[in-house]
Amino acid sequence: MEGQFPINEEARRLFQSLLPRAEAGKFDEVFLLDLVRYHKAFPESERYEALYARYALAQDAPLVALEYGEKAYRRRPFSPAIWRLMADIYRALGRNVEAERFAEWLVRWERKADVAALRREIEADTAGGSIASGDASPKKTALDAGKDAVGGEDAPGTKERRYEIEVSAIPDEPLRLWIRTKSHEFLWETKKHVAFDGRVDRSRFSYQLYTRGKAPRAVRDAVLEHRFLSIAERHTRAMAENGEFWPEEKRGEP
Repeated sequence: MEGQFPINEEARRLFQSLLPRAEAGKFDEVFLLDLVRYHKAFPESERYEALYARYALAQDAPLVALEYGEKAYRRRPFSPAIWRLMADIYRALGRNVEAERFAEWLVRWERKADVAALRREIEADTAGGSIASGDASPKKTALDAGKDAVGGEDAPGTKERRYEIEVSAIPDEPLRLWIRTKSHEFLWETKKHVAFDGRVDRSRFSYQLYTRGKAPRAVRDAVLEHRFLSIAERHTRAMAENGEFWPEEKRGEP
């Protein structure tokens, strides 16, 4: 089966309004108010922290910029836009060694040098990242619990139900999720491929629901499908490109 998650049009509109003002250095009160509105519309996006860091730099507050820049970098370590931001912040602080490290990554990206080697270097630098922050390691597994989870059995004395998610987020391949309960397995993948920075256009996808056991079979169950799709939407929200791009970044690999 196929499905579609809608684009967050309010967030995209605000981002497209904020970006040219940031590039022009128009960091006024209206910019800050719109930035807060953007964060409320799309709190999973690292673009808020990155733009706020730019705002802080413009206000001659490099230590505040560093705090927010580091948050953005932890959430999206493979972003050329954030490398440029971090280089500018470290230059403002007089920390030239750190500035040059990020500047070198940006040059290698722009020259289309060995991108695979660059990615391995950044992965080593950011060891311990998570899929929610854009880490595109081949596979991640996690056990999640919550009142909105599906399948499984209620834990004694609680209302929680458990499910297991396995994620594959490899650049230049579809984003894939396997969501498993005691009785069912749900396979979900995007039509578009994961980009270098870990984001993906998840607006169109395919999915299939199976029973678990010795003889798995495909089934149709509208209620279960809706619940599994809700889990997939929530767990991939931070990776959504949402039609928003920094000038340094394009769709897919450089």
